[in-house]
Amino acid sequence: GVDDGGVPCTFEAKTRVTLPSDGRPFRIEVARAAAKAAVARVIFPERSEVAHLRATLTHSGAAPLLAGPVRLARGVSLVGRSRLDFVGAGEPFELGFGTDDGVRARRDVADKRETAMLTGTQKIRRTVTVYLSNLSGDARPVLVTERIPVSEIEDVEISPVEIAGWKHDVKDGFLRAEVELAPRATRTLTLTYE
Repeated sequence: GVDDGGVPCTFEAKTRVTLPSDGRPFRIEVARAAAKAAVARVIFPERSEVAHLRATLTHSGAAPLLAGPVRLARGVSLVGRSRLDFVGAGEPFELGFGTDDGVRARRDVADKRETAMLTGTQKIRRTVTVYLSNLSGDARPVLVTERIPVSEIEDVEISPVEIAGWKHDVKDGFLRAEVELAPRATRTLTLTYE
């Protein structure tokens, strides 16, 4: 289905078209646009061991982009299919272009628990270690995203202990680090919270 976002739109084909009467989908070009994109190699070690290529861009056209399927190409090669949500004029959006098998991550979590004898209060100190590897012969910049839980309960306090080298989004708990991996190099990132 197509989501029009509640915006009434009229699209016209660029040229005259004869529709086949076989009941199958038939594509007609109604518009074409180009936009500059910021491409980044992102990795979420908690969710996946490989990096993904992400393009972030802003829709500069006058008409909105309707929700629906998207075919993704890099250069002249088709690399996959995706889905786009409704994007209004001037809105930013992201598209994923698959994995970059040259960058890998391994994640290790170590917990240390302490329980108070009388009150039963528990204190957990969690250390997360992320091991990054560049298996390719080229330098690769990578945006690594980890997270610290955010408490919604007043009696539960979560505080960072050691997050040097990470940019911390306190509201959502995300930690981001921009890492430049040299060819065939490894790198270790660590964070601790309790």
